[in-house]
Amino acid sequence: MRKISKILSILLALLMVVTIIPMSNITVSAEDIPTSGTCGDNLTWTFDDSTGTLSILGTGDMYDYGWQIHLWEDYRDDIKNVMIGNGVTSIGLRAFWYCESLTGIKIPDSVTVIGESAFYGCTSLQSIDIGDNVTKIGSDAFNNCTRLTSVKIPDSVTIIGWGAFAGCVLLQSVEIGDNVTTIDGNAFRRCTRLTSIIIPNSVKTIGEYAFADCISLKTIEIPDNVTYVGHDAFSHCDCLTSVVISRSVTAIYSSMFAYCNSLKEIEIPEGVTEIGDYAFWECKSLESIKIPESVTTVGDSAFYDCNFLVDVYYSGTEDEWNDIEYGTVNERLLEANIHFNCKVQNLDDNNNLEPQNKHDETTSDDNYTTDKGNSLFVPLIVSVVVIFLCMVFVISIYLINKTKNKQTK
Repeated sequence: MRKISKILSILLALLMVVTIIPMSNITVSAEDIPTSGTCGDNLTWTFDDSTGTLSILGTGDMYDYGWQIHLWEDYRDDIKNVMIGNGVTSIGLRAFWYCESLTGIKIPDSVTVIGESAFYGCTSLQSIDIGDNVTKIGSDAFNNCTRLTSVKIPDSVTIIGWGAFAGCVLLQSVEIGDNVTTIDGNAFRRCTRLTSIIIPNSVKTIGEYAFADCISLKTIEIPDNVTYVGHDAFSHCDCLTSVVISRSVTAIYSSMFAYCNSLKEIEIPEGVTEIGDYAFWECKSLESIKIPESVTTVGDSAFYDCNFLVDVYYSGTEDEWNDIEYGTVNERLLEANIHFNCKVQNLDDNNNLEPQNKHDETTSDDNYTTDKGNSLFVPLIVSVVVIFLCMVFVISIYLINKTKNKQTK
C-alpha cells in the first residue's frame, strides 16, 4: 500500500507541475513562424509579408515536396509575387500548389524543368513567362489556372506533360515551340476558350484527351510527323469544323472525334487500318467521309447517330469494302451512298489539298454514272438553247426583210 501511495503522490505532483506552467510558453505566436529557410541544397527562401513577395535565391534544384507541407505553407494564401533568381535550375514538385493569390510568374532562363503540379490551382495567375531553357513542363504544372489567358511555350521545350494546362478555361492563345515532340494526355483538356492552335511539325505524339472538351476549337491540323493520336483526343470539340489528319497515323482510336457536332466532312488518310469504337459517335452534322482502302476494321458504333451521313467515298473496290470487318451499330455508315474507286485527296508539301477526280475511269458506281450523265446533260442543254436563239434571230431577220420588201412594192 505504501508503494502505491508513493506512486500516486509522484503522479499527483507531476500533474500539479504541468498545470502551473503558463500557457504562453506552449503557444506559438505569429512571430515564431519562420519567414526564411532553405528550399534546396543551395537555395534559400524569404517571404516579405508587407509586399506578399516570396524570393528564392541561390543555385541548383528546388526540393520536391510531394504531399509534405512546404516551408512557406503558412504564407501560401498571402503570396502575391514570386521572384525566382537566375541560378535556380528547377521548380520543384507542387512548389506553388494552390497559391491562389499569385497573379504572375517569370521563370528565369536558368530553369530547365517545371515540376509536376508546380502551379496547380493558382486561380489568380494571369501571366507566365517561361524561360528559354526549360525543356519539360511537368504533369499538371498549370492545371486549373482559371485566369490564364495566353501562354508562349519556348523552342527549348520538348515535352508538355499530362494535364499541363488542363482546366485553363480562359486560355485563348497558345504558341507551341518548334521542338516539342510530345503533347501528353489531357494537356489542354477543358480549355473552353481556345479557338485554334498550331501544332508544330516536331510533334510526334498527341495523348488521349489532349484537346477534349475544347468546346470553342474550330480547326485542327495534325502534321505528318505525328504517328500517334490517343483516344478521345478531340472528343466534345463542339465547334470543330475542319480537321486535317497526319498521313503517318495508322489508327483512328476510340472516341477520337466523338461528339464533334459541327464536323461536316473528314478525310481519313491512306495508311490508316483501323477506325476504332465510337470514333465519330454522335457527329450529328457529318455528311461525308473519305475512307482509304487500307482500312480493315471499323469498330462498334463508330458512326452512331451520324444521322446526316449521306456519302462515303472509298478508294477501293466494292469487294474490298465488303471485306472490311464492321463492328455493331454501324448502320449509318453502311446505308450511306458508297462511292467506290474514289481517290482520296492528297496533301501537297504545304499541306494544301490537291484537287483530284473523285472517281477513276474504272468505277462501276451507279451514282457516279448519274453524276457523269448530269455533267454531260448541262452543256447539251446550253447548246440547244444557243441554237434555238440563233434560229429565232435568223427567222426574225427574215421576217423583217420580207416586211420591208412588201412595203417597197
